[in-house]
Amino acid sequence: MTVQQSDNSLQITRVIQASPESVYNAWVDPELRKQWWCAAPGMICDLCEIDATVGGRYRINMRNEEGQDHIVIGAFTELTPHTRIAFTWRWESWRDNHEDALVTLDLSPSGDATQLTLTHTNLPDAHAAEEHGKGWTGCLETLVTLFKTQ
Repeated sequence: MTVQQSDNSLQITRVIQASPESVYNAWVDPELRKQWWCAAPGMICDLCEIDATVGGRYRINMRNEEGQDHIVIGAFTELTPHTRIAFTWRWESWRDNHEDALVTLDLSPSGDATQLTLTHTNLPDAHAAEEHGKGWTGCLETLVTLFKTQ
């Protein structure tokens, strides 16, 4: 896995031992997403609403062991089956004075696996980029584990 970070963006590249179709479905199918959407051990995804259409909205919650909710919301801006997913990103707790961030996932075959490149742009500052990098790294690790158990 490689992680690159700038003042308000980050990019993570990770190879996942599953087909691009399987990885794509893990992002857009609410029941699959609930199985792996956790940024750290002890977190659970107890809410996952996804309308996987361009313009469709999503709302997903990660709850930590202390019962704190971390709810992210947004809308899909691009869905190219098995190749690309793009969506806006906003924590419900963000104040209205910050524009939505944008997350783009590019999927490409890599032998029997998939190379996933996640790009998260328009974050408020370098600290937010660093923290989101940690969260994405945790989520992607859990996604990798999902395919190891299937």
